[in-house]
Amino acid sequence: MASDSPVAHPSEWHVVQLGDIALKIGSGATPRGGEEAYLPQRFNFALVRSQNVFDRHFDTSGLAFISDEQAESLKGVALQREICC
Repeated sequence: MASDSPVAHPSEWHVVQLGDIALKIGSGATPRGGEEAYLPQRFNFALVRSQNVFDRHFDTSGLAFISDEQAESLKGVALQREICC
């Protein structure tokens, strides 16, 4: 399946469609108020934005921090841990 991938990668990596491993794919969910609504430091929740996600890695710099109340309003787009074997 490696030949079906648009991105070069090690042959031992498994290539899958995102829809086959994700429960939900969405975008555009942010707290009201934009950057001014973000907290200066993390208490419980970080907001993953498109600027954090790359083809081959996840970059934690630039994560936005949100309150418990903001996270509750965004619970429909929360990341979940992988449930495995």
